[in-house]
Amino acid sequence: MPSTRTIEYYVNPLNEFSYRDLKTARDPDFLNRRDKLNQLRSTGTRYRGVRPPVLHFITQSSDFDTNGVYYTQQIVLLDFDTAMGMTDVRPIDRVKLAVEGDIAISCNDPSFKYWGFQYILTSLDANASEPENRFPRVRNPRLRGVTCKHLDLCLEVLPFLTSEITNDLRRQGYFAEWYEREGR
Repeated sequence: MPSTRTIEYYVNPLNEFSYRDLKTARDPDFLNRRDKLNQLRSTGTRYRGVRPPVLHFITQSSDFDTNGVYYTQQIVLLDFDTAMGMTDVRPIDRVKLAVEGDIAISCNDPSFKYWGFQYILTSLDANASEPENRFPRVRNPRLRGVTCKHLDLCLEVLPFLTSEITNDLRRQGYFAEWYEREGR
């Protein structure tokens, strides 16, 4: 279970984090996360598209029935340019390389900042929003977890979206050289 050792334990020598690394670092027992995630899974998170290299998602608040609030999440594919530059590789495989590569994430849910996740991700160089340098000494002094529940859902669905992301990128003009060369 992640604790104050979260940052030290998960920092890899290259200081890069994939969606798998961030999923591994989450703490399902912190803040009754398991129950809230199960509740959110019924409505799910929605992929809203890609504006390279950023993937956009929208997720309902866990209190959506009473407050009607949606939160937006971003996943920045930091290896996007490298993957797209591999013109001899099939388009879907390029997207898989980008998705499975180094990422940075953010969510506009207030808990992302106030439970210390923005601070933790800033420390790990995996924060896609404004840097947060204030230690969460009141709400999360043990630095449990790395993401809010909305980002947890995004990280769960991310590997299943490669076809949809590939199609979105193709509509934006990516992969034209490959399809031209392949005669498609």
